[in-house]
Amino acid sequence: MSIVVKLYGLTARDVIKQTGAAVDLLGANPTKISLHTLTYAPNRDTDDFFNDATNEIAGGNGYAQQTLAGKTIVYDSASNQVRFDCNDIVFSFTGANTWLYGVVWIDTAGASTTDPLYALLTWDTSQTVSTTYTLVIDPAGLLYWDTT
Repeated sequence: MSIVVKLYGLTARDVIKQTGAAVDLLGANPTKISLHTLTYAPNRDTDDFFNDATNEIAGGNGYAQQTLAGKTIVYDSASNQVRFDCNDIVFSFTGANTWLYGVVWIDTAGASTTDPLYALLTWDTSQTVSTTYTLVIDPAGLLYWDTT
């Protein structure tokens, strides 16, 4: 199983411009991940806030959005990458849940129209899991910005 992680374009713009809550992955507002079905049609060019991340899996069967813990941002001079890392993410399902996408976003504690999207995770196929699911984060981090 492979997972591709890519930044949302408008968030990358805001990081460079240093505008909005999108630049504050390590700030006071929690960074979360949610899971979405294959009927979510992500558009990394136009999706900017959590209200655009449609078709989140239903709240039953033990599903809950997870808050990323152990967040760090480091620069790796050997690879010329700025890396965002966090602890492994654990979903404690009590019944079957099916998803294709994960969405990393910042919960500003306001409306979903103010919660900036950060990264899109895409599994190679839809996943159906009915027990504990652990998303093991690569030792190099969840995502990176290449500075070369």
